[in-house]
Amino acid sequence: MTSEELKSAVKITDLFKEYGIQINNKSFCCCPFHNEKTASMKVYTNTNTFHCFGCGKSGDVFTFVQNMDNCDFKTAFIKLGGTYKAMSNNERIVANTKRERERKQREMKEAAAAELKAEVGYIMDLLHECGRSLEPFSDEWTYALNKIPLIEEYWEAITSGKEVDTINVYRMCRNIRRHFNIGTRIV
Repeated sequence: MTSEELKSAVKITDLFKEYGIQINNKSFCCCPFHNEKTASMKVYTNTNTFHCFGCGKSGDVFTFVQNMDNCDFKTAFIKLGGTYKAMSNNERIVANTKRERERKQREMKEAAAAELKAEVGYIMDLLHECGRSLEPFSDEWTYALNKIPLIEEYWEAITSGKEVDTINVYRMCRNIRRHFNIGTRIV
């Protein structure tokens, strides 16, 4: 079991109860790491973490066990039910390869998102400029003004991190470029 799997499997409220710490109905308790009479530690069940507003200690289930038992991460991991086994060279190579592949995929995804954002930003600026500079009520001016709400909707979705249909966004941008006879921009 990985540390992430174990972290999500162990409920922090159950762990506090095992150590004899009572949590009130507002998810506060007296901090076991400093002397106090009023509850200053907040337990966050949605993230499985804690934070003391008195002494500043915070963390997850592993940090809690480490602080309570004055031990290292490996010992806390084992105390919480994790099993530790040394990786063989082959397992280490596979894990490193997987991690590297995931890193490259993440970088490619970020680069594609940045390229899409740049293209939509360019088209949005182009349409706004057309709306300001073209003859009002001309075909070009009307076309630009009709496309602005859609491109702004895409811009909002992209900048807020929402999923968009990338193919349709690029198709719309390509059509706008064709309409205004603008070649594809090289990023």
